[in-house]
Amino acid sequence: EVADVYPAPEDQCLTEEQPTEEERPFVRSGWFRGPRGPVVLVYHCPDCGARSRWFRSLHPEVILNPHRWGRLCGEQEDLKQWLAKYLGIRLRVCCPLDWDHVWTEVWDQGTWQPLDPNCINFARRLHEGIGSWTRVLAIGTPVSGGASPAEATEDVTEAYLQRAGGSADEISAWRGQILAARADASGASTQKRTLCG
Repeated sequence: EVADVYPAPEDQCLTEEQPTEEERPFVRSGWFRGPRGPVVLVYHCPDCGARSRWFRSLHPEVILNPHRWGRLCGEQEDLKQWLAKYLGIRLRVCCPLDWDHVWTEVWDQGTWQPLDPNCINFARRLHEGIGSWTRVLAIGTPVSGGASPAEATEDVTEAYLQRAGGSADEISAWRGQILAARADASGASTQKRTLCG
């Protein structure tokens, strides 16, 4: 677990609590400002005084509840995997190392394709100035097909640099930023301030 400050300095209305006994079966661990065990984030509205509780969950009945807030990319991808398993669609998860994001790829006519069209241009996010990622891994899951999830697992960093459709200079700059982040043993140049890739 990574130490964090709650309430967050940038948002005094957001706090972190342990799940209640009723919430505990539905709460999962995940990543929000560092790796977390099962926790609940609580937002206290300064305007109306209402308190809302949010947590990561693998349960579709919780994710699809319209009275909850905070559906992160991880929850969206969990739901896609649940539906893919139900419908028999082959998916794998893409995870940029040292960056807080995740998306899925679908097996389409012999190749893996990003399910979310916004992720095609993921390399362009390196221009945002919030830090680099060091590698993009596509990770096979039980719904990836094949003899084992390992068959669908591979490093897809170069594929996402090419998919972004940048000029030769842009791709070279992105590649240089990624290589510099990999060489930074402190992890300070990555978005999550870690060095896994």
